[in-house]
Amino acid sequence: MKKNDIINVTNEIKIKNIKKNNTNFIKNIIIETENFIALNKPFGIAVHNGTKSEKNIIDLIKNKEYEYIELCHRLDKNTSGCIILAKNKDFLSNFNKLISEKKIIKEYHAIIKGNLEKQKIKIKTKNKLNLYNSKINDNDKYSETVIKNIENYKNASLIKIMPITGRLHQIRIHLTHIGYPIANDEKYGNKTFNNEIKKYGSSRMILHAKAINFTCPITKKRFNIHAEYDYEFTKLIEKLKGITNA
Repeated sequence: MKKNDIINVTNEIKIKNIKKNNTNFIKNIIIETENFIALNKPFGIAVHNGTKSEKNIIDLIKNKEYEYIELCHRLDKNTSGCIILAKNKDFLSNFNKLISEKKIIKEYHAIIKGNLEKQKIKIKTKNKLNLYNSKINDNDKYSETVIKNIENYKNASLIKIMPITGRLHQIRIHLTHIGYPIANDEKYGNKTFNNEIKKYGSSRMILHAKAINFTCPITKKRFNIHAEYDYEFTKLIEKLKGITNA
């Protein structure tokens, strides 16, 4: 393989809902190299210790064969999808540099309320996140998100989201701010819409970290890593398509 070749990786397994105390999610590893692990994280499992912590990704992975495992970036407990874990300090520190230099490309998918007015929308705000969550300090800081339409349904849409900045809860707040809240977002979402989605058998927040693209700072190989939807996300799309085409 040449230095500039892109390694495209996806996991074909349709991951079903995993209980919080189930350590078998090791099968959700998309790719493992000598420097990092890319994992398709199930929703409902925290990535690190918290005040109400049960088991989390780091503890469960460390219980296996790894001497060193650390998170490279955040992913909300109720968001599923691609997350990168460092297997050594050198990769972790250099990956953090890539983040600060905005050289990591992330792509999220979500089901939102309504249909986008445009095929592509850029959201750029300043001092707005704190209005929705007092714990977020974004004083004099810009937050930027780009969203693109994938597919329209009756009163809902599947969209692609590309965060330019990485503020806490940025995607969820930005979408609510412009009138397109994420399905089953209990904190920032629309209760009426959430209740409609729950009737289709889906109770999880419908936000998924679909892909991450970066050049490994150690090997200089380019990785384009994709995480497949879980069972509940996939079934909801099927049901929304069925209602729309009925």
